This record gives sequence, structure tokens and C-alpha cells, in this order.
Amino acid sequence: MANQHFKLNVKNEGKDGKNYWSDCGVVFVNTDDSGNITSITVVA
Repeated sequence: MANQHFKLNVKNEGKDGKNYWSDCGVVFVNTDDSGNITSITVVA
């Protein structure tokens, strides 16, 4: 089983009208030996 993890960012609009990316967690993707996704876990 292989594990992959990605940083999760959300685009927010700031008070000054500018957009910025907010780091809001990590996504863990678990796959089996064939590369099929078996589960996805989001850690905020």
C-alpha cells in the first residue's frame, strides 16, 4: 500500500479585496498495490 500526502490550500478573499491562499491542512491518499485509491484522510 502506498501513501501520498498533499498540502491543502483554500483560496480566501482578504479584507483588502486581494485573494490569498490559506494553508488549512494535509490530505493523505492511501492506495493499494494496483494504484487504486482505498481511502482519503483530511487532517486540518
